[in-house]
Amino acid sequence: MWNISNYLKKFSQSLESTELQKEKIREIIKNQTEIEIGIEKIEIKNAILNIEASLAQKNKIFMYKSKILEDFLKNGVNITDIR
Repeated sequence: MWNISNYLKKFSQSLESTELQKEKIREIIKNQTEIEIGIEKIEIKNAILNIEASLAQKNKIFMYKSKILEDFLKNGVNITDIR
């Protein structure tokens, strides 16, 4: 018989995985740029990271973009671009 709890458990694990990935992203950006970004300001779609931040913060992030993407790769975060 089909068990709904197993079905819902898959969604729960997916959400937890996304939150952990966002936390890793946040830590890597903070280590490289010293900019604190809230998890709610991070959005991931199709391996592209969109960050909601001020222009000054975005400029600093883009200055370190190659190092940040390199750190993502080293830490197993599947992000190919930052926008």
